[in-house]
Amino acid sequence: MGNDLTAKVLHILNDGEDPTDINKTHIVLIPKVKHVMHASEFWPISLCNMVFKLVTKTITNRLKRILLDIVGKNQSFFVPNRIIIDNALGGTILWV
Repeated sequence: MGNDLTAKVLHILNDGEDPTDINKTHIVLIPKVKHVMHASEFWPISLCNMVFKLVTKTITNRLKRILLDIVGKNQSFFVPNRIIIDNALGGTILWV
């Protein structure tokens, strides 16, 4: 199974295979309490295909290496060591 799984993930990532067939998620509601009375008493859990999780995690790890090069200096969302206040102050911290 391991060799087949590896081959499928690499084929999607490197050869551009269409991942539509594995891009499906089931949502399951797990009760938080013994006797459920309201929808807010459930935890929604998403059950993704394992191959899809591996593909997206690999893409994420590949993007991390180049993230600072492709995200503008005035953007901070999801960029390590950048904070939102940098955008408002143009990178300069002012103390009043």
